[in-house]
Amino acid sequence: MAGMMHPEIPEKLSKLCDSKQLNYLEAGKCCSDVTLSLIIDSFNDLESLYIESPDYRSNWMQDMLSFKNLKLKTLSIQSQFKKLFCFEPEELSQLYKNLPPEFVLTLKCDTPPENASELVRQKLGPHFKEINNESRNTGGYGGYLYINLGDYLYFQIREQTLL
Repeated sequence: MAGMMHPEIPEKLSKLCDSKQLNYLEAGKCCSDVTLSLIIDSFNDLESLYIESPDYRSNWMQDMLSFKNLKLKTLSIQSQFKKLFCFEPEELSQLYKNLPPEFVLTLKCDTPPENASELVRQKLGPHFKEINNESRNTGGYGGYLYINLGDYLYFQIREQTLL
């Protein structure tokens, strides 16, 4: 895991290695100026990205929707509840349409509000099917959203297809 305390780190790191060969990156303890845009601009061939950014300054969903032709199969974001759920359900659908069929998004909140699960269900429930862990097949299916709020929620965003 690379601690990205400064916004120049992604670009400098990409110059130290062959960014075309790097397909997995963990960016822990990011400052608010280290955005998904900075990371993906530096490492645009990533298949898996984990970013921990408690004070993410920009809207991460808007950053992600600005990219085309990404190879990203997994994106994990750890942040504050309000920052994680700054998107509309339509934007979430668009994100999944823009990424490979096996794409999985994980949102993790360390200090969720007391009623966090209910707030998420109110926001996403009318638009996406909530599924339980047993019905989610981790052996080759994608298209789901995994939410860790201390308890776990799963939503099917895209129809499952066998890969």
